[in-house]
Amino acid sequence: MSVSVLGTSVISCHGVGVSSLFDKIESGEMRPRKTYNYNNFSLELDDYSLPDFELSVPVSKAVARRLGSFSKICFEAILQAMQDAEFEIENGARVGIVIGTAYGPSEINNQMFSKYAKYGSAGASPVLFSNSVHNTAASFISQSLGVTGPVTTIVNNELSLADAIQTAENWIDLGHVDAVLLAVGDELSTTHIDALCVNSKSKKIFHNPYAKETVSPGGGVGAFVLSRGGESDINLVARIGCKTEELPQEIVFDLKGDRSTYDLSRKLFQSHRILNYSNGYGYFLTSGALDLALAIEGARRKRYCKNGFQEISDKWENAVDEMEFKNEISLVQLTPFSQISEIQVTS
Repeated sequence: MSVSVLGTSVISCHGVGVSSLFDKIESGEMRPRKTYNYNNFSLELDDYSLPDFELSVPVSKAVARRLGSFSKICFEAILQAMQDAEFEIENGARVGIVIGTAYGPSEINNQMFSKYAKYGSAGASPVLFSNSVHNTAASFISQSLGVTGPVTTIVNNELSLADAIQTAENWIDLGHVDAVLLAVGDELSTTHIDALCVNSKSKKIFHNPYAKETVSPGGGVGAFVLSRGGESDINLVARIGCKTEELPQEIVFDLKGDRSTYDLSRKLFQSHRILNYSNGYGYFLTSGALDLALAIEGARRKRYCKNGFQEISDKWENAVDEMEFKNEISLVQLTPFSQISEIQVTS
């Protein structure tokens, strides 16, 4: 079975929208630098933090004040994907919502536990606690949009995107829903920056944000409106195969995995043409959602997204100029356990 992608959007360091992300990566526009300090150790990184934005639908001041940052970016990404698809919810019972994430509302969790550690139970804010729950974003979106179909949150580190799409596909295949609103991503957390500072200080190494092993942390969300494949005149179809043992024969559109899988990845894919865009939006475990959106945008434009950072990236990641566009684009991801997750986009 396949599911049709009716619309897509992203929120990244480059703002709202897939088209702007596609163009910014191709332009090779450098990100501003920012100095982070942790325990008297300073580290200068590319700034991949998300810009401030207003929700495109009105909410009360009370709701806006209590709305956590992770819920906000997931909600706005879904709203933009719905707009891209010209999708309106006519029957909330026939629509589902799936949120995929590696860490969830990590920044809110940091604030909550910091206050609790400092002030004890007196510092446990009810507002912070309610926003620290991983399923809060999905719950808020369903209430705001009047969705009464199945709602869930998938948390599975690097495989969150693949598992979230598989869940949406199963719901549609079983007839539980006619469409699924899907959002996958993570926010840039100060904890990630602090951990990088500690790691860099202990190794006493120069941090090169353009090297794949040390790319600066980032954040963002990709959102998609999915429906049953073949029942729409839309010509963009996403197919998912989780944890397969077979590699695509032609091209790997992008490659994800942590540092421990990097050398293994290069060995497995040494005969493949590999593209990578992490130096355009930062590294985070669920950034495959942005890659999927870029693949869909590429299918719309009938060409691959060119990485504008060619002069500072590995040659094997920049073969796009030599590649003739084909109707199928594959995204492949390895986990530390050498499991393979593949997503194919067909135009």
